Amino acid sequence: MSGTMMLMKTDPWSTTDLEPQKVFPLEILQEHKKLTLKYQNAMKMLGGVGKRSLGSLHIMEEMARSNLRAYERCHEITEADNHLL
Repeated sequence: MSGTMMLMKTDPWSTTDLEPQKVFPLEILQEHKKLTLKYQNAMKMLGGVGKRSLGSLHIMEEMARSNLRAYERCHEITEADNHLL
């Protein structure tokens, strides 16, 4: 019996591998990256869970998070798409 040996890197029964890759314009990805960085910086300023902080820091963090999530919903982007930039 002769033939080639194939590696099973993907599940042959999976239908998710057939979905086309999303292509985003560069401007959308750059804006998403900027909003992600704003949210991460707001979380750093907040200081972590359980620490006392100013109410204004909580407001900034909440505003950055809601802006990021709204942008993601509007353009159907996820955090995993940041590697495309």
